[in-house]
Amino acid sequence: MPEDSKEKEAPTVSDKSEESKRFPEEPTIPPHKDTTYSWVVCFAAFTSTFMTVGFSHAIGIYFVVFRNIFEQTAGVTSWVSSLNYGVLCMSG
Repeated sequence: MPEDSKEKEAPTVSDKSEESKRFPEEPTIPPHKDTTYSWVVCFAAFTSTFMTVGFSHAIGIYFVVFRNIFEQTAGVTSWVSSLNYGVLCMSG
């Protein structure tokens, strides 16, 4: 048999070094450290979400006030709360 038809040999140590150059090991991730700034951002995000969702769910309280101010029917006035909740849901 000619030498060209031989099966490939198992990789040697030199082949592994070439492979490691092509596929480097994943870098290690440093441990996370919570800083004061990260807690401030977390608190601000919580407060913003709490106020937005809270207002959206409490819009029924303002419904009577909107009806009296705009002097419209309940069907027309309900568009205020519908649009408010729709925008909240679409914004994610």
